[in-house]
Amino acid sequence: MKENGSTTVLILGMLGFLSIVTLATYLFLQYSIQEIRKYETKEHSREALTAEAEKLVDLLVHDQTPYADSRLDAVWEYISESEGRKMLVNLTDISSCYGINWVRKEILDHSNLMKFGKSSAELQQYRWDTGLHLHLEPDFTEFFSSDVLRSFFTPYSYFNLNICDEFTIENLYFLRTGDREKARLFRLKIQEHWKDSTPGKPRMVEQGELEGFLGPDFEVLFPLLNAAPAINIHFAPEDILYQLLSYKYHNVPQSTAEFLLYNRSTQEWSEDELESIIGNKYIGTFLHHYIGVTTWFWQIEIETHSGEGDPFSLKWVVARIPSGPKNADKREYRLIEEEFSN
Repeated sequence: MKENGSTTVLILGMLGFLSIVTLATYLFLQYSIQEIRKYETKEHSREALTAEAEKLVDLLVHDQTPYADSRLDAVWEYISESEGRKMLVNLTDISSCYGINWVRKEILDHSNLMKFGKSSAELQQYRWDTGLHLHLEPDFTEFFSSDVLRSFFTPYSYFNLNICDEFTIENLYFLRTGDREKARLFRLKIQEHWKDSTPGKPRMVEQGELEGFLGPDFEVLFPLLNAAPAINIHFAPEDILYQLLSYKYHNVPQSTAEFLLYNRSTQEWSEDELESIIGNKYIGTFLHHYIGVTTWFWQIEIETHSGEGDPFSLKWVVARIPSGPKNADKREYRLIEEEFSN
């Protein structure tokens, strides 16, 4: 009897152990299946979001008016239909502001954007000491409030030779070559070119003259350093446009400025049309190097909107590559930042 009882206990113990093992195996398999499904869902969402972002870039590349970017382009109609594809899509011009790395002292003094007690000369020295920056905050909070930084400045920008602080150009040259002495000589070359220039009648380097002016340095510096307008009038903040149009050496009539601001969301202008509207002040001053019709950096934000589970999101920053003398008709965008999350 004792042996039978011991055998029964042993069998029950083994059955209990097997039940625990079976349950653990089942739970592990369930967990594994859930993780596989989560991974598959994540990968499917990433693929869908990437395909959507690629479609936006394709629409930018094949825009029927490649000389200008505006609200009339086909990409905006496609974005307006994104809810039907169960996605939330935002496209933002992130380059049509003052470049925090290049904005010149006279524009800063005119705009009155700096914190009390801070000067444009101090900012120039800070940029010389610290080099080029990829972030607005906290890098420049010593000089500007957070609201001003977000409303008026951008780190996403190329460098127009005509409107860029010359010490920034020296730092850019040094960054590209690692040769500080050559960078210094290049800055002196630019300052010598500007020596006979006056604010009312500036001496400028136009896009067709850039390669000849830069000489052997063209291959080193282009397209980061160029002569293309930095800010797209169709998307720039209103306050920036008012500041640039009213600057004493540009001095665009208020009626003309109001016409441009009122109509820019419903019309698409070329640079020639801007010259026709603004007059000689556009081409005859630095204004046409500040204000143009092209967006150089776009931020694309896409979020799944199925209503099931947590949404997935994708953020891209894409840069349009300025055209050079060898590829004047080529339109090219490059992905420079990517962030996927859920």
